[in-house]
Amino acid sequence: DHQNFNRILDNQIKFWGKMEKDKKAENFFKKAKEVLNSEKILCLRISDFNTSGLNGSMKEDEPFTGWKKLVKSTGVSNNPSGSGGSFGLGKHASFACSYLRTVLYNTMDSEGNEAHQGVAHLATFKEGGKHFRRKGYYGNFENFSNIREKLIFDSGFVRKEPGTDIYILGFNNLDEDWKDKIVCSILESFLLAIYNGDLIFKFNGDILDKQSLTGIIEKYRSLEYSELLNDTIFDYYDILTGNIPKKEYPITIIEKNDVLLKLSLGAGLTNKIAMNRGNGMKIFDKSRGRGIEDCAGVLILKGDRVNEYFRRLENPEHSKWFPNRGSDPKDSKIKIDLLTKKINESIENMSNEDRPETLD
Repeated sequence: DHQNFNRILDNQIKFWGKMEKDKKAENFFKKAKEVLNSEKILCLRISDFNTSGLNGSMKEDEPFTGWKKLVKSTGVSNNPSGSGGSFGLGKHASFACSYLRTVLYNTMDSEGNEAHQGVAHLATFKEGGKHFRRKGYYGNFENFSNIREKLIFDSGFVRKEPGTDIYILGFNNLDEDWKDKIVCSILESFLLAIYNGDLIFKFNGDILDKQSLTGIIEKYRSLEYSELLNDTIFDYYDILTGNIPKKEYPITIIEKNDVLLKLSLGAGLTNKIAMNRGNGMKIFDKSRGRGIEDCAGVLILKGDRVNEYFRRLENPEHSKWFPNRGSDPKDSKIKIDLLTKKINESIENMSNEDRPETLD
């Protein structure tokens, strides 16, 4: 529907061009029209495998299916405790990477059902005296439903097993090192999952997994790439692999030994503790104030109950715990403070065990 998309962009330019205070919007839609009418449109495909795909693509009237949550809903998530997202907001990142603010979704579920649909997040506009909303769909015109067949949009790839493909149209590849930035971002958030062998990433044929992790870490540790990756990641990697001496401290928060802390002491360490879910996803780096010795650590929520409990306390960015997000804020604060206390006690214990009689 290239012709109709052009007409909508023309209306956007006309509508927002009248807004003297919002030239940014007008310029955005002019750029979108330029991209849409170029000879080739750069796209980024993101695909997952060893997953069940999006269930419910054949039952669009049901509200909480995987298909409805990803394609149609906003801020909706009822994922189990082991899942990554908790708020249903992360999907919007795909639109931010598109000059056209347009994404196509393609899925095959575990029962072999296939479906695809396009979604555009533009802006409200006016045409023929009528106002139109910002969100548009590429699908069945009558009821905005999906097209129940596979999307073959990439000549070198056809999905033959359950999973989901996201096609970002008009990928705004602004930097030559975009691939390095994606790799470093993944290492920031999923180092533990990759190290455990639970997650594998492929970039245009290059693989980031447990086997290739060492070489990739050493690449970004080198002087040429050192500014791309945070030093904390090197500390965490060295702790996980045993490249530096470490000790393990089991911690009890809800059930016996449901948290594990891997801890190292030594000059030059970053004084950060990586706070990880049991699935290997890092939530945030916990800073530790200056002590007699520098330290670094990797903390893992191991038990199902403790994972579910702290998952409820996360903000939408998955970067911090907030007690008032829990059903009982007072109890949440007690548990966060208890975990902090146990971390500090572990650091003190290790410091006392390893400290020589004299210390400079």
